[in-house]
Amino acid sequence: MNPDSDRSRERKRVVRSHLPRLAPEHYRGRAFVHWTLTIEDRATGWLTPAFHHAWQLTLLHACARYGLACPCYVLMPDHAHLLLIGLRDDSDQRTAIEFLRKHLRPSLAPHDWQKQAHDHVLRDTEREQGAFQTIAH
Repeated sequence: MNPDSDRSRERKRVVRSHLPRLAPEHYRGRAFVHWTLTIEDRATGWLTPAFHHAWQLTLLHACARYGLACPCYVLMPDHAHLLLIGLRDDSDQRTAIEFLRKHLRPSLAPHDWQKQAHDHVLRDTEREQGAFQTIAH
């Protein structure tokens, strides 16, 4: 295939594309969102006691700054999961995740985050009592 063809350019564009996002208002206010932050190239070796300490402090700062609660998080060898809940009408989870990723980047070095975090905005039925356990298993 000719690397300058329209089809080749289209393929390159798809590879560089962003994950689809809902409209910004879905991440604001009292939203419940499950976030997955993946390390570039699924690298391992970054999860140290020093990183965990930086994670806790930065997450606490982000939650206080953006009006969020994080009832649970899990740090895995090549990614992290966290559930964020908006506590105020002006809470903004997308901005909070950008803040978290940016301020943790020095502690993560020489590794880096994947280009974009993955998210799942929980529906009302997924927010019912016992529903999170069903989603997690």
